[in-house]
Amino acid sequence: MSMLTLPSLPAKARICVVGSGVVGLTSALRILQARKSGGVQGSLTVVADRFGKDTTTHGAAGVWGPYKLSSTPDALVHAWGADTHAHLMALIYSRDAAHAGCSLARVNILTEAPEASPFWSDIPFDFQRMRQEQLTYFPERFVDGYSYTTVTCEGAFYMAWLSQQIRDLGGVFVQRKLSLLDEIPELGEFDAIVDCCGLGSHDLCGDKESYPIRGQLIRVRAPWVTQGLFGGSSYIIPNRNCVILGGTGQIGNWSTEVSLEDKAAIWEGCCELLPSLRDAEHLGDWVAQHPTPLFIVKCHFSRYAEIWSSPKI
Repeated sequence: MSMLTLPSLPAKARICVVGSGVVGLTSALRILQARKSGGVQGSLTVVADRFGKDTTTHGAAGVWGPYKLSSTPDALVHAWGADTHAHLMALIYSRDAAHAGCSLARVNILTEAPEASPFWSDIPFDFQRMRQEQLTYFPERFVDGYSYTTVTCEGAFYMAWLSQQIRDLGGVFVQRKLSLLDEIPELGEFDAIVDCCGLGSHDLCGDKESYPIRGQLIRVRAPWVTQGLFGGSSYIIPNRNCVILGGTGQIGNWSTEVSLEDKAAIWEGCCELLPSLRDAEHLGDWVAQHPTPLFIVKCHFSRYAEIWSSPKI
């Protein structure tokens, strides 16, 4: 991913990143890397009420591909998608791939009506339209489709890898539930605050425009499934130690409880796409809320006067 351009800050600036999801940890790491490359000193602290397995990213299947785009302009989605794809492909062919949870995966997308190739189809290296012979293996309602090789970057591995990279560069983690940004001085003196709290901004920053997209999924053991498959509202994504079945995309649903109704719909939808899943071993269920609309990483300087912001998908 592109190297971060930092705003003008005092020498040895003390920076606080609020939020420990993938956006918060990535922002923290990029700040530390930019400092190291520029020979700049200073402290960085990541503050959050939850870390690791308690974050949304931890349970994500992590397959690359634009999804649930809201009103984000196509040009920005393409730019960020290409940047992320390049970052993940570089990890795939690096020594860090195992620790970062990155693997190559073939993905097949089925549609119920003829569709043009998506605007981001030039990003994967081998995007292909499906032949009619391929479509005959799937339910008749699917009449078109395409496939490409992508990357799965499993959240549980990637978050641990990011955290270790931050520690190695001198970053510090503090677990603390904040009610307001004004509580941050209680943790120490900081010259800048980077707000990456996702849905937490609804209460922490009074951002009433933020709302969740609720996702529920099922994990199964099905080692014979080696390719991803998307059709209608259902998806099947192989991970290293399981296969992810989904899903839901319920806008404005704040529930984090497993819905038996959603579980049944996910199961039947995925088994329709790939009937052999009925022999898979059930491993567990997972629910999370993804923040929307467009998430903005904000940097606040001194008494939290905003001086810099960078959009993030």
